[in-house]
Parts: sequence; C-alpha cells; structure tokens
Amino acid sequence: MISIAEINILRKFEDRQLIDDKIVRQMTKLHSLWFKGLQL
Repeated sequence: MISIAEINILRKFEDRQLIDDKIVRQMTKLHSLWFKGLQL
C-alpha cells in the first residue's frame, strides 16, 4: 500500500500525471477490496 509520504516523495521525482494515475489505480484497488470485504 502506498503511503502519503511515498506519494509526496514520488511527486517530486516523477511526472505528476504518472503519479496521479498510480494513485487512482491504488485507490481503485483499495475500494474494490473494501467493498468485496463488506459483501462477504
């Protein structure tokens, strides 16, 4: 899982849009895991 600190560090060194895409993918994964967990 990516932390806020990691996001901030990566944003300094990588293209902003690439990082935002990574964050969106991570959040999507977390949301699907969360909702799957609620349904079980």
